[in-house]
Amino acid sequence: DGQTFDCIVVTNYLHRPALPWIFQNLAPGGLLIYETFMQGNARYGRPTNPDFLLAPGELFLACRSPYVALAFEQGRVSSPHPAMLQRLLAWHDDQGPMPTLPAGISAQGIESVKISGCTLP
Repeated sequence: DGQTFDCIVVTNYLHRPALPWIFQNLAPGGLLIYETFMQGNARYGRPTNPDFLLAPGELFLACRSPYVALAFEQGRVSSPHPAMLQRLLAWHDDQGPMPTLPAGISAQGIESVKISGCTLP
């Protein structure tokens, strides 16, 4: 339908066939905020089905030009409940303006594994 969004937020959800749609419907200059469970989460609770758990680095690898990974984290969180998560903040760099992020954004409590080449601007 040609509708795009300035910001898309996805939490605690993974349906791999929808990933291309999510990126394609992000407006130029738009932001994607994505957080969901990854492999290893079964030891902490649901989901346990591998179909609903990201492989290491999977969200980062799904982010390809013209999308830019502004931040990526993966690993164990302890709050609000122990879990294995991946987090991605991506920007649609297609002649859109670079986003200005609010001060004080942090990822407290996550034991991060940074993927080489993923740095904050």
